[in-house]
Amino acid sequence: MAYREYGGDYPTVQTNKTHESAGSEPIKVKASDIMSTKPICTHADSPVMDAVKQLEKNRISGMPVVDDNGCLTGIISEKDTFKLMLQGKFTQALAGKVGDYMSEDVETVHPDDDLFKIANLFYSKSFRRLPVIEDRKVVGLISRRDVLRSLNSMGN
Repeated sequence: MAYREYGGDYPTVQTNKTHESAGSEPIKVKASDIMSTKPICTHADSPVMDAVKQLEKNRISGMPVVDDNGCLTGIISEKDTFKLMLQGKFTQALAGKVGDYMSEDVETVHPDDDLFKIANLFYSKSFRRLPVIEDRKVVGLISRRDVLRSLNSMGN
């Protein structure tokens, strides 16, 4: 399984690194402050159609794929499941496994990464969610919506 923590090698947007509060104290928002702490996960050996049902049922665009220890092995997204139809293998996919369709090269963040680093990563890439990893285990998930919600709360 290949996953990468954000290394800063993407184009950056010039931003202030902190947000000033009313008392002029900088506020540092970390991944752990905005992440979902109980992300819905699946396993590589789960039927891919079960993953499709979970995505639709929970109105989410993707979910981490973990091993029995909770360590990240990949991510399955709406886009990954479109491969089923586009490859003309839909009837075969009914018996397929998540591991056959998941993305294994996954960008991740650490719970201590700041909001601006996360926002820049979303700005630079086309994915919609980032697994939050600590000691190789999935401890959370951050979506673009979570970043937007945090930005909105800073403005209030």
